[in-house]
Amino acid sequence: MKTYEPAYKNDPAIKAQAVAEMQEHKRLDQLARGHYWEQRKNSGCAIGCMAGMETDGSAHAFVAKKLGLTEGLLHIVDNLFENIPDGEHLDWPLQFLEAIPVGANLDAVYPKYMLALATDETYGLRGLIEKTQGTPEELAQFDAFAALYRVWVETGERPPHSSWEVSERAARAAWAARDARAARAAWAARAARAARAAWAARAAYIRFERDTLLKLLKEAAND
Repeated sequence: MKTYEPAYKNDPAIKAQAVAEMQEHKRLDQLARGHYWEQRKNSGCAIGCMAGMETDGSAHAFVAKKLGLTEGLLHIVDNLFENIPDGEHLDWPLQFLEAIPVGANLDAVYPKYMLALATDETYGLRGLIEKTQGTPEELAQFDAFAALYRVWVETGERPPHSSWEVSERAARAAWAARDARAARAAWAARAARAARAAWAARAAYIRFERDTLLKLLKEAAND
């Protein structure tokens, strides 16, 4: 049976300390976008605040080892912190830390999250490809991408690296198209209301990503 690293190393004290430290970072207004941790500014991003000044090399790897989490999830946390609508990003690191059950197996969270982003009926990227008149070839490539994550979820094993190359290109193109479409709509809008609506749509995607991850983390206690 495959072994896993239990979240927070199966130690409630590690979670309690991580949560308390993040609460203090927030109280002191030390959460900031755009950099990991700057001693001069005494501030940092979500990952920077989790790591503090102790990082040596990759901050994500350091925090993963420190808290018993996975690097893949921490990269998601990092990306969401930089993109969640203003104000909401300050609550995000604490929401993430609090959602993780002590001792949970988080190995399946990343592929489940990616599968949801690919296939959700409202916000899934496959639907975006269809809306932007993607070619049958692009749809087939994206379906192959989603299928790899589905296999990962069902088997618990990541498909071999060679399986990902073509389908990942299609996925990256879809992600870029999503953001580019929102940007084009905003810049092309003649009225402020249309511009706000375009960016609100992008914000809705980001909130979906955040809420999906929180849901999967909370459910990991049962895996």
